[in-house]
Amino acid sequence: MTTAPHHAHDPKHIHRFAILGRNKLFLHHLSLYDPASGHQYQAVLAPDFKDNGELRTQYLKSLNENKGKRVFHTLLVTKHFEPFRVR
Repeated sequence: MTTAPHHAHDPKHIHRFAILGRNKLFLHHLSLYDPASGHQYQAVLAPDFKDNGELRTQYLKSLNENKGKRVFHTLLVTKHFEPFRVR
């Protein structure tokens, strides 16, 4: 078992998401099962990224390069992000 590196950021604003999908990317919030953490919630988001498709391009390239392998892709968000709109 490994532990995550220490971050100097405020821990309540650090989130890790598993990246899923191909045509549309989805983010699955990787929760911590500790009620004191504030991160004990499961959530699947379908965000609109403002990066001109760069994340999706890199993600799909990695999927193709690792075809047939068991690889997990994650996104670490260390900045506060605005509340999102539920559709």
